Amino acid sequence: MKKIAYMISAVVLILTTNLIACKDDDDPSALEIETNKITDNWVISGDAAAVTLDDYDVSSMFEGFEVVIKSDKTFTTIGSPDDDLWPASGTWEFLKNSDDSYNFTKVIRNDGIEMQIMTLTQTQLMLKFHFEADSNNGRTEGVSAEYVFNFEVK
Repeated sequence: MKKIAYMISAVVLILTTNLIACKDDDDPSALEIETNKITDNWVISGDAAAVTLDDYDVSSMFEGFEVVIKSDKTFTTIGSPDDDLWPASGTWEFLKNSDDSYNFTKVIRNDGIEMQIMTLTQTQLMLKFHFEADSNNGRTEGVSAEYVFNFEVK
């Protein structure tokens, strides 16, 4: 009888240890969670001053503009008035910190433009970045400007 009780206790102990040791490998990483948040088809918000250039409303220049951000770290744009400011397509990634962790408040495009994520919800994305336009006349260096884009889900 003691052997049966011992065997049952051993089986229960082994099963309990296995259940505790099993980890749910389906939990998404922080990178996957943040990537899923930003992945969508974003259009310029209907709000006033949805796009600003150095605090001036330039939304009318971006009517019909869309950015499709994909989970494979690519993006495409539709209706960009300036291919240097917003190229037709490219890649993006979250910026990495010096310790190799991700900074989920900044993304960098393949053209080197670093964008700060001001707001990111299920329905709204606000990006702020500096853009330096090249001067074509040779007299001056490029002009730097700060853009803020307020997007909503299409």
